[in-house]
Amino acid sequence: MFGFTMGDWIFIAGVMIVIVVCVAASDLRMKK
Repeated sequence: MFGFTMGDWIFIAGVMIVIVVCVAASDLRMKK
């Protein structure tokens, strides 16, 4: 897929998860 290696996909997935967690955490703080 797009010439990425398995390590690249794991790194991309990790970055996406961190971003989603940060956005969710800031959302929860704003609502409370």
